[in-house]
Amino acid sequence: MFNASAKSDLERENASISSENGEELKLQEFTSKDGSRAIGFRYDNPDADGRLWRTELVISGQLDDSDFSILRVRTQCIAQSSTALIEQPRKPFIIKALIQEGKAGDDGYFSISDKAQFLDETAASVQVAAEIVSGAASFHLPIVYVSCENNNKHALSREQIGKLAYDLGGVAHIVVEPSRDFSIRVRDLVAGANVYGGSVGVYAPGSPRGRKFYVGGAIKNAHELFSWIFEYCYDLRSRLPAKGWDWTELQEQAYRRQRERDRNRLSVKETEELYTQEIEALKERIKELEARALMVASSFIGNETNSSQWNQDLFVMDIMEIYEGETSDRLQYLIKAALQAAEMYGLDGRTKAVARQLLEKTCDPKK
Repeated sequence: MFNASAKSDLERENASISSENGEELKLQEFTSKDGSRAIGFRYDNPDADGRLWRTELVISGQLDDSDFSILRVRTQCIAQSSTALIEQPRKPFIIKALIQEGKAGDDGYFSISDKAQFLDETAASVQVAAEIVSGAASFHLPIVYVSCENNNKHALSREQIGKLAYDLGGVAHIVVEPSRDFSIRVRDLVAGANVYGGSVGVYAPGSPRGRKFYVGGAIKNAHELFSWIFEYCYDLRSRLPAKGWDWTELQEQAYRRQRERDRNRLSVKETEELYTQEIEALKERIKELEARALMVASSFIGNETNSSQWNQDLFVMDIMEIYEGETSDRLQYLIKAALQAAEMYGLDGRTKAVARQLLEKTCDPKK
């Protein structure tokens, strides 16, 4: 951090360190009258490719509950030029460190971990699996449920399951059922709503419907199955409600609290400065909420009456196939190639959502 000469202003409540190359660290602390407290930072680091790498972290909680705090972290890669290539930021190391030190807390039936949870054959585990399917097993993180094939094996290898749990630590729980017989027992409790036969289900907290992934059609092998689940979990978690404060809310509350607390001793200029900072924090929060609403709207493809209906006749082609299903396979290949290069070509969220729907519709369930 701060390779170039840096200037610091650490005597204020909203302290900061900045350098000539645009690198900046802002620190903020807040304590309210009712005992709520928060501390956080925003770190901006521009690179030579026209991108700004941003990390925001806020820890919030109650003074009378020293054993429990909520950590919110957000990483962004922001384009600062029209030619900048956006990449997916890595998960901050602090999340992995908290998990590995056992300080991440619990979420419903499960501890937040970077290891998979393997269910046993007991009736209690069957009940837990049934609650996973109904969306009642966790409060914050989605659950990836790996079902058994008929031979009591899984579509993902033991090593892949472990890596998926490690990569999704703090993002989703990974739960693995023990046998095909176990799956049948769960089916009887949930009226057949569970995934089975090697399929993998992803269930969001409070949602009675999950998303199913399996090898076949658009997903050719276990490696692709791993990638689809990983990408979907990150996307799903980013759209779920978050607890605690984010950086903009911390700034807004801190500026307001400072202005109200020190109004009798602040000069007119200092008061105006605090007002300006508070307004800028509110503007930033509005932009974030608008962007979040746009992201949700653009990535959702529902079943409303005005949505497009899949009509296979529209895709009838007068082409002699080398083998049965060749046209479908090639369509899937083209769509997948476009999705893999989506960031490079700047495809928007809704275009990607439509492409994924096309992939699902061109899947042959018999393959």
